[in-house]
Amino acid sequence: MIQNVTHFNQINLRQRMLVLCDIDDTVFDYGKPIEDYWNSKIDDPGYRILIEQIKKLTPKLTDDNFNDFILNLNSINCEIHFVTHRNPNFKDITHNHLNFYGIFNIPIHFLAGESKSEYINRTFNLNDYEGIIFIDDSQFNVDDVSQNVRNSEVYKFLKCK
Repeated sequence: MIQNVTHFNQINLRQRMLVLCDIDDTVFDYGKPIEDYWNSKIDDPGYRILIEQIKKLTPKLTDDNFNDFILNLNSINCEIHFVTHRNPNFKDITHNHLNFYGIFNIPIHFLAGESKSEYINRTFNLNDYEGIIFIDDSQFNVDDVSQNVRNSEVYKFLKCK
């Protein structure tokens, strides 16, 4: 079952969960300039234009309580990883933006468009956790993980406008 949330404190956390969280439009909101970029469907091999645009921006957190969410995860022995469709070319700027908000030491998996469910099943030993929490803004991704990752609780993140 997929649950819609607008704030991270709506996510049901329990001991020893693996939390897998998207970045764009889930943790960070880059606003209209990046939305316009995607809508224009620019031919941009290697995402060079997009990277230059993102470097000029400081994203907003989609939820001001995200750091509290991370602290809560740590206090109940949960593990968090970012699983993003971003290309590995975004590594430096992604770390810079996370660091700006005091978000450190969370592993980031750059999938460059690969199926998130296939990556999760191949990369993580799901038996090591009491359950899986997956958080993403994309309907395609939440459907994919909901249908293909066992023992997963799936949350669709809806940005507040």
